[in-house]
Amino acid sequence: MHFIKNGFLLVIGIFIFSSCTGDGATVENAAKNICECTQPIVKINQQVQALQSAGKIDELTALIEKIDVAFTDALKCTKENVDGEMDKEKLKSALEKQCEMNPKLINDLMNKL
Repeated sequence: MHFIKNGFLLVIGIFIFSSCTGDGATVENAAKNICECTQPIVKINQQVQALQSAGKIDELTALIEKIDVAFTDALKCTKENVDGEMDKEKLKSALEKQCEMNPKLINDLMNKL
């Protein structure tokens, strides 16, 4: 009887420990993966800002066509790295800390999930 009680407590302890630490690790891993696969859209956004500042409208127009494709790819990658049970606010916070993405891009991705 004592063995069963100890085994039961051990199982409960493992369950509690894994549920407390599992989501954080998953969110951090998802954020890391999303940061890596959204680099093309981040680079395009940086180029857009530079072209806007320089007033290069023709080059900016050509680059805007690439934005849609890059955002679609970034969104697909984001969806592949996020499961339905993941805390979206924790993910958003992790993305803000780990990625070079501007806040608007992070919000756009999060709103599409």
